[in-house]
Amino acid sequence: MIGGSMMEYDNNVIQYGMTSPFDTESPETKTIDGALSKAKTEFSPLEKSGINSYFKRGKEPHRFSTLQDINQSISKAFHQNGLITRHQIIVLKKGDECQNALKTTIKHIESGEFISSIIGMENTDNPQATGSQITYYRRYNLLSLLDIEPDDEDDANLPSGRKGTEAQNIQNKKPSRTYEVFDVAGEVCKTFTDWGSFHKAIQPIDKYSHSDVWKTKQLQMLQDVSKWSQREKSKVDDKTAKNLDKLNDAVKKLITEIEK
Repeated sequence: MIGGSMMEYDNNVIQYGMTSPFDTESPETKTIDGALSKAKTEFSPLEKSGINSYFKRGKEPHRFSTLQDINQSISKAFHQNGLITRHQIIVLKKGDECQNALKTTIKHIESGEFISSIIGMENTDNPQATGSQITYYRRYNLLSLLDIEPDDEDDANLPSGRKGTEAQNIQNKKPSRTYEVFDVAGEVCKTFTDWGSFHKAIQPIDKYSHSDVWKTKQLQMLQDVSKWSQREKSKVDDKTAKNLDKLNDAVKKLITEIEK
């Protein structure tokens, strides 16, 4: 459980005129609806810099829009139309149980009107895993609020008609996660969903290794991948488990290169 705003409220004591922290929109939305509709006509082309080689169309790896791509597409139009986005980690409490959640809000600055999306997160004591969840859900909350069609990475490599439960079963056979490349300032600059593309993007190591901040961030991510690969082994078949062992070996080799 990570820190955040504890959200435990009795609806009976919310006073007139106040908005509940669980509200997904303000009492009035006419102004923000108009501003958002205008902004959407002014968005820059949405790039797809993310790469997922597990799912392909023909021989080409599937590409998807990263959170950075989305922000670059909308930022200028949002500024010109008086709109801002905000992401908050909150804690939902029900009885004695707590759950982390991500709340994403689009707000019209002048009117104060807003629309929000709240999605529950998996509780974990692993900061790196929590960070990956935050990035993932920020992306999907924004896509939902903006009514933009998400990239369906799972269906991208499925024949026509193989949807629903069958598609989910196929997905579950291949554990997947994101691999982040950090810049010398320690900020995520690229995100991949397959190891091969990530490994190419991080080469040569020398262009980053002079930065202690980069080393710290990149090593933290790689150590988390190593732990993740070993956890996933108990959930998959023998063939996939062997592939996870190979991934873990590759991760350890890269860690050794960075630590030199």
